[in-house]
Amino acid sequence: MPRIRCPLFNLAGITALSLVAATAQAHEFIVTPSTFSAKAGETVSATVYSTHTFIKGEELEDAGITRAFIVHDGKRTPIALQGDTGKLVYAGTAPAPTDKAFIVSGLRTPIMLATTPEGTKRGNRKDFPNARVVRAIEKFSKAIINASGNDEIWKTPIGDRLEIMLKTSPAAIKVGDEVPVQVLYDGEPILTKLYATYDGFSRRGMAFAFYAEMEEADTGYVKITHPGTWIIRAEHIDDTRTDEIDRYIARAVLVLDVK
Repeated sequence: MPRIRCPLFNLAGITALSLVAATAQAHEFIVTPSTFSAKAGETVSATVYSTHTFIKGEELEDAGITRAFIVHDGKRTPIALQGDTGKLVYAGTAPAPTDKAFIVSGLRTPIMLATTPEGTKRGNRKDFPNARVVRAIEKFSKAIINASGNDEIWKTPIGDRLEIMLKTSPAAIKVGDEVPVQVLYDGEPILTKLYATYDGFSRRGMAFAFYAEMEEADTGYVKITHPGTWIIRAEHIDDTRTDEIDRYIARAVLVLDVK
């Protein structure tokens, strides 16, 4: 059976109504770098978006659960973030650790939401024993800086619980390519849906330029149709129950620079 590769939108003004339903109106968590090329010691900015619109700020989540890092040589160095109430984003800067490839990553730590007779409440099953369902939602984002044809950082997971891995060098990606990717959950490849879009594609909420359903856990494909900053997005739902939650939901974003 062939893989499904179906661009969702090829007419201006069409919105992703089906995707809005599928993603339960959740804000996406995206961390974008100020540059995809930096020399050691140069300042790199990280901007954190919580949004339905790609890419602009729509909500400032709690500072305590919003984090960004420089990932290099197996270490995560936190980036101090400041909230911008005008742009509704968090932003921070850090020096590039190397002339070679490194990663800017982000984490929206888990929040627990209980569906109760009175509505959705922040808390776990111990807080709301009569809740219909309690979900934990965690979000991840990463972007590769200084990608080059001879580095292999894109092959190495950084250890996010849900992580999108390229199976080709980001330095080689160009418009027209079908980019092979893999999605890891707890370090193991999974089948899931892939969403992708580029900055400026649409200002309507949850509008993606591309959607595909993976049919093989080791490889899925995303069609790149336009130059610019792309996001590839995946989600995984784990219904393993614990004392605190009934469902764990992870969302991951990979940010790419396409020339």
